[in-house]
Amino acid sequence: MANEILSYESNAWMAVATYHDLTSVFGQLDTQAYRNILQENTGVFAESYDFTQSQAEEFAKRYRVEYQYSDNITGFGATLFWDNELNRHVIAIRGTEANTFKDILNDVFLGTTGVAYEQNVALEAFYRRLTTPVSEGGLGLLGTNEIIDVTGHSLGGFLAQIFVSKHPIVVNEAYTYNAPGIDGIWGNIKVMFGIDVYSESKITNIIAGDGLTFVAGIGINLGSIDVEFPNSGHSSVTLANMISFYSIFAEINKEMTVGEVTEFYESYHVDNVISTSVEKLLNLFQISSSGNVADDIVSIKQQINNSTNLNIDFLTDNTAASISSQAKTDTATLYALVHLTPFAIQGNLEAYNNINANDYSEMYLKDRSQMLYYTIHLDKYDTTDVTTYKIRGQGFTFNFLH
Repeated sequence: MANEILSYESNAWMAVATYHDLTSVFGQLDTQAYRNILQENTGVFAESYDFTQSQAEEFAKRYRVEYQYSDNITGFGATLFWDNELNRHVIAIRGTEANTFKDILNDVFLGTTGVAYEQNVALEAFYRRLTTPVSEGGLGLLGTNEIIDVTGHSLGGFLAQIFVSKHPIVVNEAYTYNAPGIDGIWGNIKVMFGIDVYSESKITNIIAGDGLTFVAGIGINLGSIDVEFPNSGHSSVTLANMISFYSIFAEINKEMTVGEVTEFYESYHVDNVISTSVEKLLNLFQISSSGNVADDIVSIKQQINNSTNLNIDFLTDNTAASISSQAKTDTATLYALVHLTPFAIQGNLEAYNNINANDYSEMYLKDRSQMLYYTIHLDKYDTTDVTTYKIRGQGFTFNFLH
């Protein structure tokens, strides 16, 4: 079974990709034309590029574009992907621009037959076209009862919830990203959209902790799982990049949960947890930085997948004394201590070849552990004055400036 974080990541990037015009690359895998399109600026959320070069390369290797449709009248758009790793079709439903979404939701939740209703009709027509045989005028790209996954961001996630409720038999899993709910005080929505059956166990709703409240905060999402990622915003790209950062640790430990990474993220008190952590990982795996954090994350994950028997121990909850003690017998912790890294990665890594606990004095290990501890928890000990920690036996004073 795939790690939950890795599943969230793969579906998040399909929800991003469906914003792009992929009509010229049907049936393609790993072509330059495909990669180029993914790197084009869609203008939806004003990022310079939705996919970085490395992200586009990885995506184009895994997902074949089977079909894409856009309805200029309703604004509906969706893409049928083939996932080469899972050997399964996925329908990714496009959302809409953040600056127009509020008006759409007002129409929906006032009980009128607004744009979201019309897009649901378009989604049903899209699905019928996919499942209708060519001999009957359809595309014949999906079997009538073929099991598929569904994903969507924002309004696309809203529509994904409705699709699962109307077609529970054919949906394996559904993932929504910063999507509004369809239940709650707006009970007439169920009647409007023809929802008879809830299949909540198949739906996972992923939300940004600081996403737009008028989107992810409206209604009650269908789904048995609600997963929150901090500091991600409403943008599909920003949220997907945050999940990709989480996925580094899921690649190391397939049992890793979102909660465990979030605890680390919120306990590591540095200006930018992602860039600092990525820099530490690049050094550990002896990878040269590309100059782009997102591309560096791809490189780190590739290196992890080429390694074996890795595991990780977050040091954010450890005391200075426990770190010092563990470093005497554990090379990974010793490396983390020497390089002031907030996690220890166990495994046969080249970075550990020239490090030995016998080369460091008891005093060094103790003082270095205190330095690492206070570096991790800097904000917790924040004061209006300069806090000075004297590192015994090292001939210098370590200052935290506030």
